[in-house]
Amino acid sequence: TTLDVVKPKDAKVAKPVVAHAEVATAHHAMTAEDKIEALEAQVAHLEDNQKQLKEQHKKSQESHNKLVKNSRLSAVDQQMEEKFDQWDQHSYEKTRVGGTMVISKLKNAIHFLKKGD
Repeated sequence: TTLDVVKPKDAKVAKPVVAHAEVATAHHAMTAEDKIEALEAQVAHLEDNQKQLKEQHKKSQESHNKLVKNSRLSAVDQQMEEKFDQWDQHSYEKTRVGGTMVISKLKNAIHFLKKGD
């Protein structure tokens, strides 16, 4: 015996997705110079963000150090503040390193585009 597959009358047939093809076509239509300009703009934006992050972290540390010096905290509170400082420094370093890696990869992409590979 064979099993017949019965399709309901109102079953919809999947349509091919065209959006990706359109995006790919638009991407290929860009010249190498356009791609380089776009990547350089991203790099400049990310580098500005890195500078702002560094300044913000520095100000945050200075204000926190002033606060800790002028306050009389119990031993438990001091320990909690130290843990927070360690967490804050760790978070800052992770963010800084991650941003630096992205900038480096974008600069490598720019280099290879200019080189023609």
